[in-house]
Amino acid sequence: MNKSLYGKKKKLPFSINTMITGILFLAFLGCILYGFNDVSSSAIEQQLQIAQKAVERAAVQCYAIEGRYPPDLSYLESHYGIILDTDHFLYHYERFGSNLMPEIKVFELEQGE
Repeated sequence: MNKSLYGKKKKLPFSINTMITGILFLAFLGCILYGFNDVSSSAIEQQLQIAQKAVERAAVQCYAIEGRYPPDLSYLESHYGIILDTDHFLYHYERFGSNLMPEIKVFELEQGE
């Protein structure tokens, strides 16, 4: 089927070996990009956990020293030196009473928010 009207064989611009090499290269590149994305999401999850644990530890430290949980996050910032990364994370802090552990959650902010 690769013959022209004059009986000569047409030469394809690429060979089967070139196609296979290209497909393998694209598959390999896809695996690498997927791996980078997986590592990136894993790192963000770790950062979220570290941020949440830091706030929890500061709240428990406040309770141990003062006998009550802090009223809000700004209290922890001013009295216990905790630094909140509000550029990348959203902090949820809800206190139910001075002697009950507050609900603390940290969420990642989407880019551009």
